[in-house]
Amino acid sequence: HWAEMALAHGSAMSLENPGSSMLWDMPSVLQFIASVGGQVILLDMCAFGTEYKKPTKFLHVPMFLQGLARLCPGSHHHVELSGKIVLDSGKEVWATKLAQEYPVPLCERYAELACAALLPSGQEAWLCAQAPTFFHEVG
Repeated sequence: HWAEMALAHGSAMSLENPGSSMLWDMPSVLQFIASVGGQVILLDMCAFGTEYKKPTKFLHVPMFLQGLARLCPGSHHHVELSGKIVLDSGKEVWATKLAQEYPVPLCERYAELACAALLPSGQEAWLCAQAPTFFHEVG
């Protein structure tokens, strides 16, 4: 199992899937989470600036992504991600294609949290402060 090997060598790991995914109920995944002491957090993509809610879960080990756990504030309406839509190019696609990429604020926050977890000594705090900008520029 790749994740177990990574953790055995001192790495951190995360796994993302839609909040309603059957992955989160699979016995092998539940057993893995329990065996490594992982935590699953829930977030709504709209809390990171999207027009759609898309509840999403992240497993993280060690626990470094708690700062991503943001839920919909309930103060807005959501774009429904069902059926097909026509893009500006005229191409017809499933509406879920709108939610294919992570929103930039989520990526920036992930980078900040991962950097802080990987460099906990504080000696490299300046690098963590630059992580969102760096990842945005190379992404």
